[in-house]
Formats: sequence, C-alpha cells, structure tokens
Amino acid sequence: MGSRFLALLIDWAIVFIPYIILYVIFAAAFVKSATSSYDPQTGTFSSTGRTGGGALLLLELIWIVAAFAYFGYFNGVKQQTIGKRAMKIKVVDANTGGPIGLGKALLRYLVLSITGAICTIGYWSPFFDSTKRYQGWHDKAASSFVVTAPQ
Repeated sequence: MGSRFLALLIDWAIVFIPYIILYVIFAAAFVKSATSSYDPQTGTFSSTGRTGGGALLLLELIWIVAAFAYFGYFNGVKQQTIGKRAMKIKVVDANTGGPIGLGKALLRYLVLSITGAICTIGYWSPFFDSTKRYQGWHDKAASSFVVTAPQ
C-alpha cells in the first residue's frame, strides 16, 4: 500500500504542478487588472475590471481532461503511470492479468476521483477489502487490481 501511495503522489505532482503554475499565472494577470472597493456606509463591495472567472474555469476543465487522459492512458494501456513505474507496480485486469483498457481505466479514475473527494474515503478503501487483495472501490468498479511489476 505504501508503493501505491507514493506512486499516486508522484503522479499527482506530474499532473497537478503544471496546473498550479498556470493557475497562479492566470490569477495574477486577472487580479492585477481588477480593482475592488468597499463602501462602509452601505456595507457593499464592488469590483471593476476583468475577474478571469471564465479563463480559470477553462483552465480547470483542461486540467480535468488532462488528468483523465494521463491516468486513463497510462493505467489502461501501459498498465503503469510514471509513478507506478517508479514504484515497480502495475494495474492488471482481475480476470485476464493483462491491461484493463482505456474504458476501464477511465472508470477506475472516475470512481477514485468521486470517492476520494468524499473525505478521502476512496483512497482508504483498499484497506477495507475483505479479500485481502487490497482492491479499492475504484479497482472493483473496473475489475482490476494492483500488483508488483517485474522489472
């Protein structure tokens, strides 16, 4: 389980760090051009200039697509993300032992994203597996599990 956690941290860094850098650049550009004021008599705030909400939303959507593409392709087709390769583990189909394919990998990541967003419970779900194969809910949804990769 430690290898899975470290692999996920590596993969998040690969996907998330470029997003954070771009987000800061975009946000700084829009904050610099915007002004706001507070009227103490009425207790209201007002803003002028561009807020950049649309550009930041677009950046968020691009990041979501990039994350799905990264995890879908590498887990589904290559069986290993860069993080999993570094930790010498891979995702296999529970029935065949081969690659799970793009569709199942996307489903796997979707389930992990949703259950992980709920108080991180999805990330802990492999510990609740009664089969002792440490399958998380995302693994069970995609009929997959993580094994040591010979290298």
